[in-house]
Amino acid sequence: MTESEPRTIATVWELRGYRNVWGNARDGYETGPSYVIDPSYELELDVETANAGTDHEFRWARLTGEQIRDALCDGFNVADVTSFGAGKHLWVQLRDDGYPMGQLQCMSHTSLSPIRVAE
Repeated sequence: MTESEPRTIATVWELRGYRNVWGNARDGYETGPSYVIDPSYELELDVETANAGTDHEFRWARLTGEQIRDALCDGFNVADVTSFGAGKHLWVQLRDDGYPMGQLQCMSHTSLSPIRVAE
């Protein structure tokens, strides 16, 4: 990363929750349709460089556990995050029993690895 490249990027996420969750930790959970909690939740993400100094160098960013917890897990300790689509759509569940907490969908970027802004 050069001095002129930003160390963080501003992102916008859609937060989604579940009205209905059925099941248990042993048998697994099912969710009803999700609903929008916040359509434009703003987060500043740290930017990192992968493959620095090579022809395959690129910049990428991701949410931290703390950012995810603050967005969806009001008062809970830790969330496990399963990421699909280069970290742009995250499904969040509680670490201890797998209870589904919700989803975060990046609306401002088509990709976070490498970073590409949505048009």
